[in-house]
Amino acid sequence: MSAPIFIPGFGALIVQKKWAQSAIGEALIGIGGPMAGAFAGMVCWALYFATGQGIFLGLAYFGFLINLFNMIPIFPLDGGRIVGAVSPYLWLVGLVVFVGMAAMGMIRNPFIWILIIMSIPHLWNGLKRGTADPIGGQVTTKFQKLAMGVAYLGLSGLLAIGMTTTHDGLQEIRAQRHAIYRATPAE
Repeated sequence: MSAPIFIPGFGALIVQKKWAQSAIGEALIGIGGPMAGAFAGMVCWALYFATGQGIFLGLAYFGFLINLFNMIPIFPLDGGRIVGAVSPYLWLVGLVVFVGMAAMGMIRNPFIWILIIMSIPHLWNGLKRGTADPIGGQVTTKFQKLAMGVAYLGLSGLLAIGMTTTHDGLQEIRAQRHAIYRATPAE
């Protein structure tokens, strides 16, 4: 794998020099990043509770948010790598949702359209073959598909709960600061 390539305003990219031998192998590689990100978000959240410093709550929120975004089931995001082990048809669901969100203006970053365009050949090949397993590679078993589906849903749920809870905490901090600002007499 390559060193991380950071793209300002978008995130980071790690390029694999060699593809995994199966869709489950690809999924195991893909789930590692969001799991580490979820752990880092929880550490920041714990630091907020230990110190009371709002910066740690903000870092936790951002960590949960960016990793939840990364779990969108579209290739080349990690979510696309993960759900490929379950079914390549989930890429189609991810693509439709992603295009809809971008078209409605919910996502305004122009790099999103690059992701959408990059996903189409991978989606086409997976749908045409009916599997994300590489030609001549190992076949992903039903148990592996089920396990990766449960892991995907569990991690996505954890990230969503972390994101909404930390967001609520940030809103509370913002409201408290606003109340203090309004109560302070003007000079």
